[in-house]
Amino acid sequence: METTERVHRRRSEVFFKEVRGALLMVAALIATVTFTAGIYPPGGFWQDDDSQGKHTAGKPIMVDKNKAKYEKFMSRNTHAFIQSLLLTMLLMVSYGTTNHALLVALVLAEVKDNGCSREEEHHC
Repeated sequence: METTERVHRRRSEVFFKEVRGALLMVAALIATVTFTAGIYPPGGFWQDDDSQGKHTAGKPIMVDKNKAKYEKFMSRNTHAFIQSLLLTMLLMVSYGTTNHALLVALVLAEVKDNGCSREEEHHC
């Protein structure tokens, strides 16, 4: 009976190490994409100053075209970037531990929070 429990425990540990590794890969990818999107926002930047003073060089084009959409994009992008960094740090810190409940709770919170950030009119 003990050997069955040991085998089950070992399989469980291997499974959670694989899940942790996959989550680290996803978190790193999200951090990379959101960092890039923050540095190079959609639409790019104005390359020159407007003679009528409507825009200045180096300012994101999206700010002048649709400021509300730009602010929403940057807010969600920053939120996703910070979440991915926090997830990465938590997974790195908990790498040697076997606190699976904490890992599962974090993943569920991440999924719920990402679902809420996609809501257009409702706040979670």
